[in-house]
Amino acid sequence: MTALFLILVWMNANEAHATQEDRIRKEHCHVSFITPALTQYVELPDNIYFGGIVCYLPFLFTGALKQKRVELPGTVEDWRRFTDFVVTIERGPLTEAVAKVEAPDGGAQSGLFELTSKSRTELTGGGDLYTLNFKAIRRTENMRLLIVHALTIYVFGNGTYSATFYDYSSGKTRTEIRKQRIYQELFSSFNFLPERLDKTTHH
Repeated sequence: MTALFLILVWMNANEAHATQEDRIRKEHCHVSFITPALTQYVELPDNIYFGGIVCYLPFLFTGALKQKRVELPGTVEDWRRFTDFVVTIERGPLTEAVAKVEAPDGGAQSGLFELTSKSRTELTGGGDLYTLNFKAIRRTENMRLLIVHALTIYVFGNGTYSATFYDYSSGKTRTEIRKQRIYQELFSSFNFLPERLDKTTHH
């Protein structure tokens, strides 16, 4: 129960912080961003990750989009169970991340989806956001059960860091449309911070 308490404390503390400042700056993650309405950023301790991962940025939906969840005891590593979506910042250029999504086994998932549109938004702090929309053309049993008809992939970053976010949906409900607008607003607000010359780099 102690770990659950700590997670809830981080949530509450960050909620107060986010109302005082429009832009949240995460030096450890090399990014800053603005949290849109109906969302809340959840603060996690700075950790060193392996495999190219720089950090995780978890979020909750609030207000009309708030999701019910059962509060069960867990560990700090179980924070994913208490959040609604996560942005993973990775060490690697945006060009490589986009290439992975556009590969046949990327967003198309070897023929399950077909790319219907691709747009680019220039980020104010440097870098770009690519929004790729796919439609399902060969639905699996799981996709039918989950009513998945569409996939939107957001890829954003610069020449050093990037993030890729997958959003599966039916493409029809009002809630899904509102969430897509939030994702677009959040990801387009990202600024990628320059490397600090005095920091110690971990590999």
